[in-house]
Amino acid sequence: MECKAHEEWERCVVHRDIKPSNVTLDSSFSVKLGDFGLAKLMDHDEIEPQTTVVARTLGYLAPEYASTGKARKESDVYSFGVVA
Repeated sequence: MECKAHEEWERCVVHRDIKPSNVTLDSSFSVKLGDFGLAKLMDHDEIEPQTTVVARTLGYLAPEYASTGKARKESDVYSFGVVA
């Protein structure tokens, strides 16, 4: 079975809470994200509607997400960069 790159799918998962305790490695040392409690399936260009309470781990949030309450896939990239 061939694995598609994230951008090749019609929709993407925005995890919204990437932090060290949600990142694991498999036996080949490939990164796997866990804890999908706050994850949301979204279109690639979609922005999550503004939320009234940002219930995520603040130290790993992208600045624009923390200030606006709107999540995008780029917010996850920022969070993963902080973890790395």
